[in-house]
Amino acid sequence: MFFLWQTSPGAAEAAQGAAESGGAESSAPHLFNIVTYLSERLHMPVLEDWINVIYSFAIMLTVVLFFSYIARNLKKEPGRLQNFVEILFTWLKGFVDEMLGREGRKYVALVGSLFIYILTMNLFGLVPVLGHSPSSNLNITLSLALTVFITVQIHGMRELGVVGYLAHFADLPAHNRPTVIQLCLSPLMLVLHIIGELAKPMSLSLRLFGNITGEDTLIAIFVLLLAQWFVPLQTFMYPIAILGGFIQALVFALLTAVYLMQMSVHEEH
Repeated sequence: MFFLWQTSPGAAEAAQGAAESGGAESSAPHLFNIVTYLSERLHMPVLEDWINVIYSFAIMLTVVLFFSYIARNLKKEPGRLQNFVEILFTWLKGFVDEMLGREGRKYVALVGSLFIYILTMNLFGLVPVLGHSPSSNLNITLSLALTVFITVQIHGMRELGVVGYLAHFADLPAHNRPTVIQLCLSPLMLVLHIIGELAKPMSLSLRLFGNITGEDTLIAIFVLLLAQWFVPLQTFMYPIAILGGFIQALVFALLTAVYLMQMSVHEEH
């Protein structure tokens, strides 16, 4: 029923109209969503301008309330929801342990929160009526990537110390005397490492933004193709979009753990 309504000519026309009136940033077709609808009905364009912020905080609140409810209702004989959450947390803890070791467990909350939050954002746009993924906006993905970038730098300074942190970027041994070749190459390695470090948040944000935007746009195109005949052609794309959303969230969390690991491995070697 929801998919048929989503494929209705009215919903398709509303989505197409919003895409045409949204400027260059919204020129690509997108699905009908309740915020855009209310923005047009109430003549409040500011709602559509803030759609990513509204959806991001709504998702954040939903995730917090869900896990708070589970935490306050723990039982010795868990039900399905508690079983699901326990399996999820066990998997995330094992995932971080495998990447960072037992000492990296303090980052389970960060990596796990990023995975759950990004996965929820990715899947949010597949829900009829909601119809928009905040992770299809570059500002949202870049803010998450910058959070990871800052955390990694703080982790590196704490783990390696100021001298070890600078030696890491210059590719110099922190505790041994460097060779003449290492000293000669250190300025070049410093520049390369800084460029590589600055490229990490850009690659994180652009990868997530590009993939989710592509999925949402493709689904919207399928909706518009056969909307006048009420054919829910987009349903064939949903399994692929769900898998893609999961993979993108996993890749983001995985790379976060890898970046943290890179700032720790240098000290061990």
